[in-house]
Amino acid sequence: MRITEEMKTEVKILIADDSRFNRMMLQHMLTDSGYDVDLAEEGREAVELFSKNMFNLILLDMEMPGLSGPDALQLMRDNHPEKVSRSAIIALTGHKDEYALKFLKESGFDDVLVKPIEKGAFLEQISYWLMKKTEMQVEDHVNSAEKLSHLYDLKLLNEFSDGDPVFEREMLTYFIHNSVHVLESLEHHLKVNDLSALKQEAHKYGSELGFMGLNVLASECRTIEEKALSDNQEADLTVMMNGFAAGINEVVNQLKKDFEIQ
Repeated sequence: MRITEEMKTEVKILIADDSRFNRMMLQHMLTDSGYDVDLAEEGREAVELFSKNMFNLILLDMEMPGLSGPDALQLMRDNHPEKVSRSAIIALTGHKDEYALKFLKESGFDDVLVKPIEKGAFLEQISYWLMKKTEMQVEDHVNSAEKLSHLYDLKLLNEFSDGDPVFEREMLTYFIHNSVHVLESLEHHLKVNDLSALKQEAHKYGSELGFMGLNVLASECRTIEEKALSDNQEADLTVMMNGFAAGINEVVNQLKKDFEIQ
């Protein structure tokens, strides 16, 4: 299965090579094919860029000065293991001997490209690994949802996204940030006794919780919504809100950890 032109617009690739000639050649082949490319001249710069961005695929030269490709990969893995698992990381080398290629595979690279590179085979390999990582992420999302069903279930999100990890991450990031805002708003409405506004906020947020597979919290949110306009509700609402906020914060913290979202 080949990557489509539409999918390419969501792909970000990092090239790390100390040879300007190699960077120019690889960048031209990739941008000419529709990919978005960032460049690094040496290993430490690659690690820095990786820490600040999400790359779908990384091309790492093996013998860069200061920090070699394998050392750069190890730093990425130590600091951002979840991001590394979602990225295809390919070694670039001029060595063709079997020992060198075996060493690179054992170092944790997904694949090895031997320079000089033939354009057609290069682009086929890029497409293959992008699709393979996408398929692996879809499977991981499903498995993660099953393992963490006591907190959240992303099956519905995965179904609506058709397994698009970029869209899923965008929605998860929005949910995390919006949850913080919603909790602050609910607590404020309760504090100033604006129960009509509290009811409206809870109503809107309930649908998000259901979409995220947070069925227990969605049910609690509906109860808060219903309780907001009933008589003698203030004490009950305070207790319910405290428990509800604790549950949301637990989910938000788990999502941040699982998907490395700040």
